[in-house]
Amino acid sequence: MLQCDCHSQVPSEQRQQRLASAVSILDDYGPVAAYRALRDGCRVPHLGPAFFSKFLYFADASINRKAGDRVAAIILDQTTARRMISVSREYLRASGPHSSAQHEAITWVWHRSNWSGHRYGIYCEWASRCAKYMAEVHGWPREADLIELALFKMTDF
Repeated sequence: MLQCDCHSQVPSEQRQQRLASAVSILDDYGPVAAYRALRDGCRVPHLGPAFFSKFLYFADASINRKAGDRVAAIILDQTTARRMISVSREYLRASGPHSSAQHEAITWVWHRSNWSGHRYGIYCEWASRCAKYMAEVHGWPREADLIELALFKMTDF
């Protein structure tokens, strides 16, 4: 994909350098900073946020760091975003009275595919906290990507 002529705006070597820079940022500053870099200075034309998060997820898995040092990079794409809408709405239903404006806000936040670095950070932090909770309460492994996998595999409710 990175060798394709369709990326003529940025030569292949420069695309690879940008991705390598994003991995360096991931290692030094974490997934949110790397995600932001891929949206800005390390941008590779025609590659969007769903690709960024997948790329960062696999790059993060290859970085040797202590568990719990920081939130992990996880995948945010159309499927997981749609499931975030379902989970958020279910949380509202379970937590008491809520307004239609709250439902609309949830949809507005997650329905788009051009998620900001801020939104990606919220998602990664949420998954990390869910993983911590599931580990403490139910004995699950404390891996945020298990939360992402659960989202991916669940059916909308």
